[in-house]
Amino acid sequence: MNNTAANVSSTTASATMTGFMPGPHCGRGTLDIIWTCLSTTLLAIWVSLHTYISADSSDEKLTWRTALTTFWEGNGATAFAVLPPFWKKLLAAGYFALVPEDAVTCAVRDLDCAMRLRRNVATIPGFEEFSLQLAFVVTLRGIHYKSDDEECDTGIIMDEGDLLDFAQAGRMEFEDLPSDEEINDRNKSNQLLKSISIFQTAWFVGNILYRLSTGLGVSLLEDLTAAYAVCGFVQFIAWFHCPQDINRPFTIVLREKEKCIPKYHYQDTFDAPDEAILLFGFPLLNCVAFAASVLVFTGIHLATWKYAFASVAEMWLWRFCSMATILGLLPAFIIWGLLPPSGHLNNRQSAGLVLVILLGTLYVSARVIIIVIAFAAFRSAPLGIYKDASWTDLIPHI
Repeated sequence: MNNTAANVSSTTASATMTGFMPGPHCGRGTLDIIWTCLSTTLLAIWVSLHTYISADSSDEKLTWRTALTTFWEGNGATAFAVLPPFWKKLLAAGYFALVPEDAVTCAVRDLDCAMRLRRNVATIPGFEEFSLQLAFVVTLRGIHYKSDDEECDTGIIMDEGDLLDFAQAGRMEFEDLPSDEEINDRNKSNQLLKSISIFQTAWFVGNILYRLSTGLGVSLLEDLTAAYAVCGFVQFIAWFHCPQDINRPFTIVLREKEKCIPKYHYQDTFDAPDEAILLFGFPLLNCVAFAASVLVFTGIHLATWKYAFASVAEMWLWRFCSMATILGLLPAFIIWGLLPPSGHLNNRQSAGLVLVILLGTLYVSARVIIIVIAFAAFRSAPLGIYKDASWTDLIPHI
């Protein structure tokens, strides 16, 4: 009797778990799920990415070593802006694939910075039509300035503070800045494409929620992709008015000081996020965006707590690595913010840097393990994940 019950239980368990499933024999196959997840992840990481605008080809090219040194000295915008466009975006995409939470932080930071800049510049007479799109170009280091004075360097990156100083001093007029039409000519994307991308990421997340609400299964890869899709959705919203993949900066020529008519003085410096309320060395808004994205990303992984894993080892490894993303990333973020911006460290600060590296290694290792488990889970997955969702059930019938 007991043997019969055990055999029935074993048969039932094997019937609810299956390996590779070809598409024609079910609602959706293994390759269908993988293709949908990979395309959505690519959309959330590569398509949504907005990087710093490349430096002019006439500028002095920095080597990789010099770029890293410049970044460590606190001038990360300059170090990153001089890299070739493809390598710059490829490095950024690879980094954000491992640390997608930081992509959300960068997008929110750029939006906040651009909105501050537009608000400040629009109060200067003659600059009332300063647009958010143009503010994004300045934020992404896409405007360089030159001077007729031979003693001045050429091709200098204009940051937010420089723009305000030159505009208030009368050394530039609004007509000197690139118009929205000129920006759109170099822009590789537009708001229509971004709207479609927003709909696609929202559709994927909505489909996942529908499957969960109706009791249909969701694969681990779909859970992982949903986390990327949520981050990508926030990035598309924050960078909605931001130009994308501009490979050549705009250059303006400043007027001579003797011929300038100063505007009224608005403020000494740009009200940048770096001058806002700081928490652990970072602006408060950046900390809130980073912490929220970490909690959401990790929470989506932990939502699969009762998933039917292929083995007990994979189950606990998935849970541990999901928690490691919090235990490794948040402390590393806090310690990094408390370190000085320069490369001169004392013994205690050097120990902090080593701890950041160790925590970062823990986080990256956990992220890679999660990705491997998500793909390996298809060798033995619940049969319910292959059932197709029927959206017609939501339509009321007469």
